[in-house]
Amino acid sequence: VREAVCMLDLPCEFRPCPGARAGFAAELAQRTGRRTVPYLVDPNKQEAMFESDDIVDYLFDTYGPGRDAVPFVLREPFAR
Repeated sequence: VREAVCMLDLPCEFRPCPGARAGFAAELAQRTGRRTVPYLVDPNKQEAMFESDDIVDYLFDTYGPGRDAVPFVLREPFAR
């Protein structure tokens, strides 16, 4: 997800949730009922979602050339 944000040159605020147990993990759990990361909140489109591939597809569809242009290295299992 971080690579997609960089490739698309998007302004983004990353909030640390190491192991989804520290940092902003409590805020995430309160907002979603889950401690799963990554989690995207797009205030421009009022969208929020989990899952790396879904987030990358969304970013490329919304702010880039479309999901068909996502480099294979940003896809699971390569992106780990």
